[in-house]
Amino acid sequence: DECDPQPERTLPQRAGRLSALVYTRISQAWPHLVSYTAYRLECGLRSSAVIGFVGMPTLGFHLAGAFAQGHYGTVGALLLLFYALIASLRLWARPRLLPVYLLASPFLLGTGLPIMWSNVSRFFTHDIVPAPLRRGEGLEGLWPWFSDLLLGQALPGIWNTLLLTQIAWCSPGCWLWRCFR
Repeated sequence: DECDPQPERTLPQRAGRLSALVYTRISQAWPHLVSYTAYRLECGLRSSAVIGFVGMPTLGFHLAGAFAQGHYGTVGALLLLFYALIASLRLWARPRLLPVYLLASPFLLGTGLPIMWSNVSRFFTHDIVPAPLRRGEGLEGLWPWFSDLLLGQALPGIWNTLLLTQIAWCSPGCWLWRCFR
């Protein structure tokens, strides 16, 4: 909506909607989309470090574990590693390197848990297929399944996420208002 409408007005009459979208809107918005994606990647790295403190096995989980066990040298090294990782984001987070990262990542996971290729195969051939299609109900069974999933799980989850976001957003303000009135 924020794109300049002038390029769209100069398109030939027979230009399709997809061509108009790609060559007028997306081409103008592309730099903003790229910078926003990089911003969200950085936020994800930072969140991953913080979420580990509440028990999720992310980057911060190792930081919290080292801190709780009194391994302060490890804590310092991990913090420096996180800072270096975030500061060097522009050097290694390149779109053209993404296929290389995706192909190499299974082999760079380490020896913690082995990759069970039977599980990977089962995920792509069975687990990811919607239940009505697996049971042979066809496309007519897909809508009731999807609506139940949407109304029973997705929408309540979205609502709870929004509610928690508002609580997290308002709580510091209420605390400051109470302390400084």
